[in-house]
Amino acid sequence: MSINGGTRGIEGRSTSINDKARDIDGRSKSINGRSRDIEGKSASINGRARGIEGKSASINGSSRGIEGKSASINGRSRGIEGKSVSINGGTRGIEGRSVSINGRVRGIEGKSASINGRSRDIEGKSAPINGKAPITNGRLKTPTPDMYVFPIRFKCYRYIITPKETF
Repeated sequence: MSINGGTRGIEGRSTSINDKARDIDGRSKSINGRSRDIEGKSASINGRARGIEGKSASINGSSRGIEGKSASINGRSRGIEGKSVSINGGTRGIEGRSVSINGRVRGIEGKSASINGRSRDIEGKSAPINGKAPITNGRLKTPTPDMYVFPIRFKCYRYIITPKETF
């Protein structure tokens, strides 16, 4: 009824293998000291508990997400699409791009909403500088207190205005 000190089971086999209890299928219930799961595989891999799919439930210490991929990338939590929720510390927007560029919030078109600290207008150009609106032909005129700019025939002429003159 015994083989090498191990009690024999119903099938005539030893009920233990190397001092480890045998399960129903006649296999050892543990592998290298780790308990076996339902599928007969080791319930853990390198000290990490195995997930539902039989894969390691964690990758490099970060818990795995629903799709079996790492739930975080370089310490940043993954979003619904499985991509990193942040890029260089800026939260990602709906389109998957960074909402900020160099610390400035991005506008609707995905461009920086400010240039060198000046807010951008609708066309993506810099809004008024020093309180003066930029002139249309692409060149910025900086009038002095005694100089005013008037658009005449699509060209810019400068007039010197003295306090005696009136309009």
